[in-house]
Amino acid sequence: MAPYRLQMSGGYTSLALGGSAPSYSGGMFQTTVGQNFNLDSRNSLFLNGVFRLGALNDGSGHDVSLVHFGLEGGYEGWIAPGWLSAFVFAGIGSNILYSQQAGVAPSITRALDNQSMLALSLGGGLTFARGIVVLSGGFQPNFGLSVPETPDSFGGRGYNPMGYFFMAGLDLARLVDVAGGHFPRDVSMGQFVRGITPGLYLDTTYTANLGAPSTGMNAMRIFDTRADRPMFNYLELSLDRAVDADNPFGFRFDFGVGENPRVARARSSFSGDWYDLQQVYARLRLPIGNGVTLRGGKFATLIGTEVIESLSNNHISHSWQFGLAEPFTHLGVLAEYPIITDSSGASLFTATTGIINGWDNVLDRSAGIGWLGALSGNPTPWLTLSGASTVGSEGGRLRSILDFIAAVKVNDATSTAGGFDRFTASATYDWGHEGQGAGQPEANWHALGLTARVGLIPQVSFAQGFEVFLDPDAARTGTAQTMWSTRSTFQVTPFASINSPWARALRVRAEFRHDSSTNPSFLSGSLPSTSQNTFGLQLGYMY
Repeated sequence: MAPYRLQMSGGYTSLALGGSAPSYSGGMFQTTVGQNFNLDSRNSLFLNGVFRLGALNDGSGHDVSLVHFGLEGGYEGWIAPGWLSAFVFAGIGSNILYSQQAGVAPSITRALDNQSMLALSLGGGLTFARGIVVLSGGFQPNFGLSVPETPDSFGGRGYNPMGYFFMAGLDLARLVDVAGGHFPRDVSMGQFVRGITPGLYLDTTYTANLGAPSTGMNAMRIFDTRADRPMFNYLELSLDRAVDADNPFGFRFDFGVGENPRVARARSSFSGDWYDLQQVYARLRLPIGNGVTLRGGKFATLIGTEVIESLSNNHISHSWQFGLAEPFTHLGVLAEYPIITDSSGASLFTATTGIINGWDNVLDRSAGIGWLGALSGNPTPWLTLSGASTVGSEGGRLRSILDFIAAVKVNDATSTAGGFDRFTASATYDWGHEGQGAGQPEANWHALGLTARVGLIPQVSFAQGFEVFLDPDAARTGTAQTMWSTRSTFQVTPFASINSPWARALRVRAEFRHDSSTNPSFLSGSLPSTSQNTFGLQLGYMY
């Protein structure tokens, strides 16, 4: 019996709001990723991270999407060993509602938009055919749903709806196990917990705009938008459990608060102006060939080299390429496979492919199901080449992007002993395209970014960047223009030589940036300008 399980299920969901006992039932889609802790050959305890999607209806033709995040634990016993088992479980989580009619007013459906409920889960089920076929069901008492009074509602009231769900699916982990791929058997709860790596990230900045814009804003910036004032950009907590041949189940959880979510948050649920569930996904490594790693949930894009966390980039400010040409996150499922590995098992050439729900979107149906994929390889130990692409419908138009990256990392004996990189550099090119549709013409955009960093000593590094962003059809900036910028950044890690990861996590950086455009997109005082100069300071912590 495989100690790891990935179950995929399907079903039906409905929602009734009338009367005094509103309820919903069913579950349109569920994926359950978890781990079994074996007691003996016939029994096991299991712990599952559960992610459910549902399409609900309020009885008047108004659709509501429901997403459930939860943690469930239970007990499974085999009635006919290897062929028939029964299980029971209990759990706790949250149901988040998202109304597709959020713009249609006023209605109860609109009032439900982006509300969340505390959800308890109680249920059980049966498995057949050595655990591969799974039938399950249960009910969920929910607490905390509130519907304000509107002209076409039943009046303002609090709801504690009772939910029911019924599932039928396949346990892919057991299917792989039966097919001959074997998971590790001797994994305890303690080993699972000890494999989780916590993270803490803090980013605060101050940007002085030498043009003193009358708006108090740095024009055309991504996150460092406020001029001449401190910014609390981001405080992020993360939990990460990596996967390998001995640890096939893992996950990633990143939750942050600050000013960054105003820009980086995905459409619909899980985020607001000051908070963002940036990443939450499960990993499962299937023992097929060199190892297939599945990733399902909300995750950062494969496109580009920069990330939302500024301290992980070479510069304080983010490029237009990252903020305008590329997506931030996706909701979907990816499969990653190392096609070629070296003698130690490290990947030399890796392919990734999967389906996503558009750009920076969780539940909004205006984005169609799209594709995301990447190929990356290391022809030499110091060179990495990669290409990535995504294509799908966005707002009634077909949007696609091609991304190409060449990255170099060179170290010597001194840098290796000191634990810092002597020299890193990357070149990134993006070509984006939107087809004609939804009353809009065909549009293209291009971006080229170059950046390099030199580690002078373990405590000090210097990075220089250059980019050019072409928006000839005004698709990304609202104005037909070509923009370019240079960024020069010094970083000081004051405690880099101290043998403590907590101390080495402190970063202090300073940056000068020059922006230019063929269009007067910036301000000098209250006058339009074709250029902008800023000086930025950053105090951050990345553990």
